Amino acid sequence: MMSNPATHTPLPDRFAQIMDGLCRIIADQGLAAKLASPLIILIWARLRRLAQRFARATTHTANPHRRPRRPARSPRCAGCCAARRNTPNPLPHAYAWLRRLLPGTAGAASQLRHLLAEPEMVSLLAQTPAIGRIIRPLCHLLGVSGPPPPPRSSPQSSRSQSPLAATRLSSPRRRVPRAPKIRLALMPPALNAAATPPRSPSQIQPDNPSLADLFRASKAK
Repeated sequence: MMSNPATHTPLPDRFAQIMDGLCRIIADQGLAAKLASPLIILIWARLRRLAQRFARATTHTANPHRRPRRPARSPRCAGCCAARRNTPNPLPHAYAWLRRLLPGTAGAASQLRHLLAEPEMVSLLAQTPAIGRIIRPLCHLLGVSGPPPPPRSSPQSSRSQSPLAATRLSSPRRRVPRAPKIRLALMPPALNAAATPPRSPSQIQPDNPSLADLFRASKAK
């Protein structure tokens, strides 16, 4: 009795075989279908990036304590990456656009569908949501039902589950006593006079008499 060798092939290797077959179909049948060379290069680069991201994600899942080492980016490279993020994607966005564009990719789509239905792949997608984010664009362009996205938690529910919110709910709210209001009618006369607004300079009588007042007083005598 012969065993199926595909069952003993590691999951990342099987995914890499599917992506290699897709890239060969793009390179061979793209020119035959009279596709533009820039479009063929864009599709091929898109598939290669998805394959590299899947390989990195599965390597990190196998070795969770090993942090992936990334080369240092130069300022020029950082500027190019920022410009690439701001540039719109020139590839089509319709569902199953690659399978309609190149019908030869239907075999790779069937292989991907069977790979996603395997229990090992299902458990991997449940443990690592990042792999689902990598596979969903591939399933979209091939017309394969991909893994559902994880449910999004609302900000209100996440705020209510935070430890700070739980502490606020458990501790009673203190009321700060207000200071008593001071009314001018109930104040002593000295304080009431001090609380009155100052008069204008024309209303203030000088304490010392001027020279003209002294002269008038001397003549009156």
